[in-house]
Amino acid sequence: MGKSWEQRWGDIFRSLAINERLWNESTGSHVAVLEDFKKQALTEKSESLGTRPTVLHELAKDFNAGGFQAVPEQTRLEVMNYLIDHNTHHTEKTQTYDEQQEDPILEVAIRCDNKDFLQHIVDHCEDSLSNLLAARGPSGMNCLHYAFKSDILDAAKNSEQMRKKLATEKRLNRRAFLSFLQKFVQSSSDETATAQDRLGNTPIHYALAYELCRLPINWYKQKIVVPLVVKGDKIFTKHQHARQFNNVHESPYLYFKATSAAKAPSEAISQSRQARPDMEAKELLYGRFSTALDKNMFFDAAHQQGKTADEVVILVEKLSRAGGFEDTLSYVSLPSLDHVTDTSSGPVSESYTQNETRRRSPRDKAQTAPENRGRSSLVRVFDALSENNVRTILRLHVDDLDSPAHTDAAIERAIRGRDAFSLDTQRPSTIHIETWDWRKIDISIDVILFAAPDVVNVNLYWSGNWSVLSGWAGRSGIPRLYESGKKLKTVILHAFPGLESSERLTKMIDHFKVEIKDQTEDGVKLEVKRRTNARPNSARSDEDLGTLASGRSGPPQHVWVDRMEDFRRSLFNIHNTIPTVKNMMPPRIKVALIDDGVDLSSLDTHIVQATGLSYCPPLARNVELPWHQSTNGHGTIMANMIARINPWVSLDVMRIQDSMVYKPGAEGGMQVISALSAARAIDGARIRKADIISMSWSIRKPAKSKVAAIANGTKQTPEERDIEALQEAIDKARKDNILMFCSAADDIQIIGKDSLPFSRAPDYIFRIGAALPKGQRDPASEDANSISYFFPGNQVAEAWNPRSVKAVEYHDGSSVSTALAAGLASLIMYCNNVMLEYHRAATEWAKSLKFQANMRRAFDNISQKKEHGDKKFLPVWDLFGEATERMKSVKGERVMDELDDLVTKLCNNLEPV
Repeated sequence: MGKSWEQRWGDIFRSLAINERLWNESTGSHVAVLEDFKKQALTEKSESLGTRPTVLHELAKDFNAGGFQAVPEQTRLEVMNYLIDHNTHHTEKTQTYDEQQEDPILEVAIRCDNKDFLQHIVDHCEDSLSNLLAARGPSGMNCLHYAFKSDILDAAKNSEQMRKKLATEKRLNRRAFLSFLQKFVQSSSDETATAQDRLGNTPIHYALAYELCRLPINWYKQKIVVPLVVKGDKIFTKHQHARQFNNVHESPYLYFKATSAAKAPSEAISQSRQARPDMEAKELLYGRFSTALDKNMFFDAAHQQGKTADEVVILVEKLSRAGGFEDTLSYVSLPSLDHVTDTSSGPVSESYTQNETRRRSPRDKAQTAPENRGRSSLVRVFDALSENNVRTILRLHVDDLDSPAHTDAAIERAIRGRDAFSLDTQRPSTIHIETWDWRKIDISIDVILFAAPDVVNVNLYWSGNWSVLSGWAGRSGIPRLYESGKKLKTVILHAFPGLESSERLTKMIDHFKVEIKDQTEDGVKLEVKRRTNARPNSARSDEDLGTLASGRSGPPQHVWVDRMEDFRRSLFNIHNTIPTVKNMMPPRIKVALIDDGVDLSSLDTHIVQATGLSYCPPLARNVELPWHQSTNGHGTIMANMIARINPWVSLDVMRIQDSMVYKPGAEGGMQVISALSAARAIDGARIRKADIISMSWSIRKPAKSKVAAIANGTKQTPEERDIEALQEAIDKARKDNILMFCSAADDIQIIGKDSLPFSRAPDYIFRIGAALPKGQRDPASEDANSISYFFPGNQVAEAWNPRSVKAVEYHDGSSVSTALAAGLASLIMYCNNVMLEYHRAATEWAKSLKFQANMRRAFDNISQKKEHGDKKFLPVWDLFGEATERMKSVKGERVMDELDDLVTKLCNNLEPV
């Protein structure tokens, strides 16, 4: 009878141990080298055991299996390298996994408490460690999956049993396991860190399980989880965003919440949240299908520079209505605002100038002239944020460099809710700050300590005055702030020249460094940024903001626009005067405006409902591009035109990444849209149940050779992947019967088949061209055959946005036309909803109008008279104009009969659904 599998490889180890055989040839030795077939035998799998393990698996269970430890050390290294290389080669060839597949080698060693085997791998097989970590077992889990899902808890139990003397010291305890795990995370590839098992979970999901996040070991989060999340972000934030959601649509953070009753995110999620674009961070926190995606996760008012604090408060209120705020904001950015002297007698006015001592009597305060006081206006802004449930700001940026700066009392009051010398609490809630960047020259450390005692990073702006720097370095300065909670990690000194020489300034800074290092025992990292200008500039200037475009005489208004404005006024009267209608709430039509954002301060939101999301990647320093700001003012114009036709619209603003390209000799610039950003926005509109998508832009398709490469499955460039993602998003939106409107290019050289989104669904998407004031087709519009309709577009933009803070020139007249077309479609659907609510009877028209063919019929029904030669330009002065006149001529409820007649004519011959 032949020898068993175990006996065969045991004999090989014994021959190596007693020097009967060598593994490799050795100079001067007469001992024979082990035969190749015997080496190969060590890589064979056991056929008698169900999981078919290899010799390497047996060594992972017991590093002395078959007497392996008796083999000379150098030979052991050679044998292990041979076995691991063969295992890695086999793993790379195995693309699938099944229940009969053996467990990964490292998981076997961990489960068997084989510390010697693990240490050998870490010390001698570093080049192979990444591949060993990537190996998958049953259920598709790799070593990191196992480590975070079960192994770390088993190690913790071992530690507890060892503490109680219920287990031997040979068991793998928590400290030893975490040491190995730290090395595993460092050595793993980004792909391994984000691999999904059969449940769709990544190692990051399991690492953020609530039970693990409660481990009383800080460096577990800092040294293991945070680096793991950073690896994940390299994959998630590129082209594999969906990979972070498991089979039940849980992100790692949602998995964390699902495994706990807790609400607060872990440090790792906070790290990931700051590194992600706004939209991706929202999906991470709330899920891809949550209504909470409307919540604002930061507040950026940098575009409000020069305005009053009251105007910023209004912006807070508008954003509160447009989804509200998360209780933890990734950052708040406030610019220098217009200074209005505060003469009120309330708590806010009890502020002090910079040069005053703050211990003053009430009599002294009463004698101070209001005009000599510093600012306190931002208190109202922070009160508004606090009233909207903001409790934590991860990064605070305030430009307080203009004279006079905010008083110390006002800064304390803004953040803490009261100032240090007040017995009254003006606001019950405190706002916690993690990174402090209140740009006030020579600010007192006492102010920061009182307002934000748990601050982690502090920016200080220094005038060059030695007494200030000396005070910051003294025991009552930065060392005291550090000792208050031991949370302060970094101080960034922004040093300005002041009156001293450069040489003296350098010596003062050097002394400051030494003092901080000594006083905090090197616990605070100090960064110095030398400035050459006399005063610091705000970190983010708004030089690109234009001035109010008032007093400008625009081009003649289109008759088309005038008639639709008349109808809108009649519809206003119905809402305001007919008692039955006043109490109705007809469903609004949701229009997803995919553009460069909308400036809420230039959008009339009294009637219009506006929410939004940003699909733009962050700028430097993780500064977001929020949906309620506009890159070039383009989206603001589009929103105002949609709202001018249908102010009862529900606008879903989807801000996408764009840039302006300027060609030599050409007037102005050309807007270039990111295809990937547009794809994500279309997907977002679909998920958020938009009725209409308005896209006042176009993207050139790649050359045929690139399209062919996509079809043939060859390696794609990032541009090609982005185009493919955009095409897939358009397909999904069409499948969901979302009406889509896009612009024709105002370039006669470009034809419809060469541009997206139209070319992906030319028989479905409404492609809109520009018309001149009298309805003629704009000669600049290309390929009239591929254009669905022509709407007013030639020089309409200036008339639409007289309140905009940016003076924007528009070169794509069809973009204006597209917004008008989307507005008209939403108005037709809304009028039908009004009548549906009024009659309280079911009608098929509401459902029918959601289909492209029926909306096309509704548009065509506007052209009822044969004398109108161009059927692609809709003469609204007939159907809507005449309806307006009849609505004006009747009284009371009879006006509803006229509106009903209009809706009936618009919905004539619609196909039932």
